[in-house]
Amino acid sequence: MPGLHNRFFGMTGRLHAAPESGVFAAIKWRDRHAAMRQRIRPFCSIIVPCGRPERVTATVDTLLGQTYPRELSEIVLVTPAPELFGSSGGNEVRIVASGQLFPPGAMRNLGVVKARGDIFFFLDDDCLAPVSWLDDMVRLLTHPESQKVGAVGCPVVAFHDSFWNRCADHALFTAYQGWKTGPVAALGSAALAVRRQAFVAAGGFDEKLLASEDWDFSLKLQATGWQCWFCSAPAVGHDHRRGGLLPILRAAWHSGRASGLVVQRRHFAAISWLARLMVRAGHPLVYWLMVLPYACLNTILWPIETRPAPAMLRCLPLIFLARCVYQFGVWSTLKMNNTVVDNSAI
Repeated sequence: MPGLHNRFFGMTGRLHAAPESGVFAAIKWRDRHAAMRQRIRPFCSIIVPCGRPERVTATVDTLLGQTYPRELSEIVLVTPAPELFGSSGGNEVRIVASGQLFPPGAMRNLGVVKARGDIFFFLDDDCLAPVSWLDDMVRLLTHPESQKVGAVGCPVVAFHDSFWNRCADHALFTAYQGWKTGPVAALGSAALAVRRQAFVAAGGFDEKLLASEDWDFSLKLQATGWQCWFCSAPAVGHDHRRGGLLPILRAAWHSGRASGLVVQRRHFAAISWLARLMVRAGHPLVYWLMVLPYACLNTILWPIETRPAPAMLRCLPLIFLARCVYQFGVWSTLKMNNTVVDNSAI
């Protein structure tokens, strides 16, 4: 297809030019291909919802150090306190004032409204991205066989590698502990890439959910025909500060209490048989009887799904306990007839 070749490489009218020496020809060939790759790379908007200004500076620094061409990306910082940032990041960081701290889905949606990218990246303000993060995620999304992939997640692990922090990773952030690249049922939103058209098709994040908004978004995305994929690229660091028994159990309780069964009831046909079983047992008088059997089954499935290192099997008792506490948090909300709960401690 000479026409296509000419179009991409700008060789029209020069196909019969005199050959150049090997070195200069190789340099021009390399530069030409680099320029072509530059043209077809998408523009990316990295949206960082910020409720912790004391931590976000480190997050932004990792984004400014990406190997992805800087002119093909922008950082959108969504915060209720724009005055705290001044000219942080210079022209490469756009500050969006939210007015107040909204639930996580609403903060991300506010960033999307101002974003210009073909791909939206979402990164929490307590996360640190590896230098190749954008490159790795874009590479998967732009692969010729990834046309139906609407969103890509990646590993997110404790920035400080200790036994308790890794226990927190597996007990509280299981969705981020995948071990292979491929399709998954749901993605977490702490470090996520989404095609613009897929985001629009799914209607964005639910702005009222206090928790599990990423699970809800993943299910909405798949309902519109898009796929969710996990990319086993270099892991994003997570400064979650929940490395300890009480912090893990406290976070599990608040997460279950804030989530309830809203997402499960909304997407009943799309969730697992185990999750459907808990929805059917949704009356408070029945639900608490199912907590221990459910937590036990869920814990048994954990090493099968995440393939943890053998040393991490010591976390099994804690993971089981955290699963129980989470479900008792759900039960607490069911008992209160799904009234709105305070999410400030999440």
